[in-house]
Amino acid sequence: MDYIPPSKKRGASPDSSPERDILKRTKALDDTETVKLVPKAQAWDFDVGALLDLPTHTSQAQEQEYGNNFKNYDRSKSLFLLCVIGTVDIQYHLLRYVFRCYTWASLLISFRSPLLPELFKMSPNMQPLILTSSFSHVASILSTQSCSFPIVEVNGTPPKPFLQLGLLHPLGGGKEPLDAIVVLDTKGKRRLVLPFGWGAGRHILDHVAGSAVKERFSDILRDGIKALEAEKHNGDFYDVARTYF
Repeated sequence: MDYIPPSKKRGASPDSSPERDILKRTKALDDTETVKLVPKAQAWDFDVGALLDLPTHTSQAQEQEYGNNFKNYDRSKSLFLLCVIGTVDIQYHLLRYVFRCYTWASLLISFRSPLLPELFKMSPNMQPLILTSSFSHVASILSTQSCSFPIVEVNGTPPKPFLQLGLLHPLGGGKEPLDAIVVLDTKGKRRLVLPFGWGAGRHILDHVAGSAVKERFSDILRDGIKALEAEKHNGDFYDVARTYF
């Protein structure tokens, strides 16, 4: 049998070398540098009241209750965490947990870290919601999961919530959304958008760079929620101070 050098063997990919993988991860992470909290003055307005008036589906299964935080809703205190599902559901799974890695004694150790409980600890009044154009599609995804957010089915021509969020898919027939996680502040302003499968998040499904992008997005989300909570408390302080001075 003729000798075939490793780089020439069948099935070997020219894009799978360690050096190329490092470059790919670095490029993907560089793309995420554009994803950040938007200043209040530059943020788009969103009609939260109209969204809450839409039909909302909630899970009746006891084991799926912890994703529903309506009992802690406070109009003046609640941030909204919108998980917009179009063609993928990785954004929902990111909110449940994220894989993290660290090096110990020259070993690379990975572990699964729950994210949603941490976000609730930072923001006890936060309201997670799933937005979708098809309840039946999302329900089939969530039926086997350990938690379930309230689901808002968005319809209309055009579907205004997707339009207001800037997430109406250009190739979705005027009905489908781009996949994303969106954070609204207590004034209903769109302060953070994490794109999944497009824009700065186009590499999130990649087998090489995807895990690094997920981890970066989880950090951005965590830092964003923390910053909005601090902003909210600073606003409360100044509102109280004005009553005395």
